[in-house]
Amino acid sequence: MMGTTPDQLNDTHLSERSCFLCEPLRDWIYCGNEQFLCMAGLGPLMDGYSVLASREHLHSMIDMPAEPVNAYEDLKLEVRARLMALYGKPCIFTEHGRVPVCDYHDNRANERHCYHAHQLAFVGNLDLSHALERPAFRVRRFSDFREAHSAVSAIAGEYLYYESASGAVTIAQAGPRIPRQFFRMLVADLVGAPHLANWRLHPGDPEALCATARRLREVTASRAPTADRASHC
Repeated sequence: MMGTTPDQLNDTHLSERSCFLCEPLRDWIYCGNEQFLCMAGLGPLMDGYSVLASREHLHSMIDMPAEPVNAYEDLKLEVRARLMALYGKPCIFTEHGRVPVCDYHDNRANERHCYHAHQLAFVGNLDLSHALERPAFRVRRFSDFREAHSAVSAIAGEYLYYESASGAVTIAQAGPRIPRQFFRMLVADLVGAPHLANWRLHPGDPEALCATARRLREVTASRAPTADRASHC
């Protein structure tokens, strides 16, 4: 797995004109497969905060073709198992879909922005569904990701995705006025650290992220039954 190392992290990696998912820091990755990876996330709001991302450019997770869905679901189960094994808590997943990671020209897709589908994993049984109950949002609920993925044609434009610890999915179709880092702001308020909501301003200690990823890589197969897939990292 190619990528930059912690001592190469600088302001360029944190700017909106670079993409930390195009060249992920290899020491922060703790599991993955050929299509997706999961890494300790910049700007952790709690222990175990992670980013699950596509390796290839993709507008959003619900926009992925059918073929990699199994790989995505398998990796998500592994992430849940590793976080539960290490921290003793379930996790939730969120996504602000169809929003570019950065202002970076993707020559292959002829896009001015770099689209890397990614979801945030927050440790804890956090209920964020109430935050999506707003008059300006069109809210839809699904039993799981697969059901949401099958309805992709009915979901237009940017969206906010919340997947509970049980796997139930709530999607709010939202306009372009939704602020970036929407879910980080919600969770930062919940954990009493609203000043840490912006990960670019508060990326955290690179060495601490390395330590988190190392601990999550070292979770034994008996504690995380799907850990054998980590060989793809």
